[in-house]
Amino acid sequence: MCVLVLGGDIDKSCRHWAVFLAGTIMILIFWVVTPLQSAIFNTGTVTRLLPTDMGISAALVPLESQSARLNVNFLNTAYGISWLGQQLPRFTTADFALLPFQPVVKSSKGSPAESWSTSAEIYSTSLNCTPADVKIEPKGYTFSNGRGCSVSQMVLATTTFNTQYMVSYIGYHSNAVLDWSLQNPNCSLEHSNNFLAVWASRDSLVQPGIYSNLTALFCRPSYRIQEVLVKVNASDGMVATTDLAAPKESGKNVSNLFNTTHFEYILGVGMQPDQERGDFPDTALLEQFPQLLDYNLTWPVSNMVGFGIAQNTTSVAGLADPASLHDAFERAHKLLFAVAFSTLTSAQASIGLQDVKPGMRQDNVEAIIMVRTISIVVEVVLAIIALLAIVLWYYSNRRPSRLIRDPASIADVMSVSRHDSIMELFRNDGTMTAPILSQEISSRIFTIDVVKVQGFPTVQLEAKKLPSIQLPRTSATSSTSVSSGSFVPVRPVELKFTIGSILVLAILSSMGGIIFLDIWSRNRNGKNCSEIPAASY
Repeated sequence: MCVLVLGGDIDKSCRHWAVFLAGTIMILIFWVVTPLQSAIFNTGTVTRLLPTDMGISAALVPLESQSARLNVNFLNTAYGISWLGQQLPRFTTADFALLPFQPVVKSSKGSPAESWSTSAEIYSTSLNCTPADVKIEPKGYTFSNGRGCSVSQMVLATTTFNTQYMVSYIGYHSNAVLDWSLQNPNCSLEHSNNFLAVWASRDSLVQPGIYSNLTALFCRPSYRIQEVLVKVNASDGMVATTDLAAPKESGKNVSNLFNTTHFEYILGVGMQPDQERGDFPDTALLEQFPQLLDYNLTWPVSNMVGFGIAQNTTSVAGLADPASLHDAFERAHKLLFAVAFSTLTSAQASIGLQDVKPGMRQDNVEAIIMVRTISIVVEVVLAIIALLAIVLWYYSNRRPSRLIRDPASIADVMSVSRHDSIMELFRNDGTMTAPILSQEISSRIFTIDVVKVQGFPTVQLEAKKLPSIQLPRTSATSSTSVSSGSFVPVRPVELKFTIGSILVLAILSSMGGIIFLDIWSRNRNGKNCSEIPAASY
């Protein structure tokens, strides 16, 4: 342990330890804590989740009004989505639709990136397809679904020298605009939701309208309502995510809410059953020939063939696979049902929100972000500084001392050294030189005593002469005269190469750490909220 012997010199080990601890503390404060404390907090955007009740803000129009409301116009909307890349309607995906919902309490400051999530009912459709029983007769084909619906004397479209494939969607209902339909005495009305999908290639054509090899499927759509967790964008109503891993069946019958018969009629025929005069987009038959021109398809085809080709993920030749043919028309059915459902949705602002459920509102707000990594570094350094300060206090407190208190100012030091013996030692009558002062100091011993001055204890430094002894003679080369400049200087420990190297190493380490943090931040575009351990806003 370092010791301060009053009346003598400070123990060198104590002085070196004290200087080292104090220097280390100052370096940590000025080179680590000060630069990093301004980087603890940053500004950016953070994701905020707010529990909010959500309610249905719209409903389907009454069932009896849907026949007049649902016309050819929804086919035009689906055409724009399929072929022209137009945006889907609000609260609609290519696979399902749902009733619009919104927070019960709207935010005063809506963010463009705000999203709403809640448990909602989604409305969708799917196809159940089975291979058709095909027979070739002198007057054409006979197709049967094996469940009581068959159609005979059917001659398909014939491929020509410039068309390679024949694809047909034959619906149940008959109409003057159609070339084929399933409706006949051998296929009753109970099969009105069936359609026949056929694919053939020119390579198998044996005579006009007859092919030796074809793919034929009888398909029947089914509709369902499922309850899943849905997240939509608040600004445009686009569905962002859905949790379809474990859907919950609602048990409701879609036919009680949506006119499926009218919907399937328009899909097969391309127009309303009892079409009245109206706006041209609502009554004109949709023509998809320009889009199908490059697919080498024979003509004529129904509208559903165009939608099936648009939704097909393989080539037209790949539709020879029954699974691919089924998938293409199922995707088309799902998209058309979702668009039709959206067309029949009407806002219900007058009656308020319905079916209120707990939900979540998520948005991105400007915030002050606490970078936890840098905060931990600063906290650790502050802990080290506190520990070093305690060690320094411990060593200072354990030193033997007769001081009644530590000198706090220059005036305190001067008051300690105001004894006459000290003042006489440093007299300046014009005769004092450096050698004389050195000899005078060498011949005295200095002591510190506590004396009472006017009843108060006071620390006093006193110089006493040593007994007369023969001092060794000094040569001229070892003179301590400042003017001669021949004295041997003593380098303080603080200025030695080792201490300087440690200081330089500490500075370079701090610079390297700052450069590393800057590169690390730039590689993450300055901020990454998903990786920030903690945030405050």
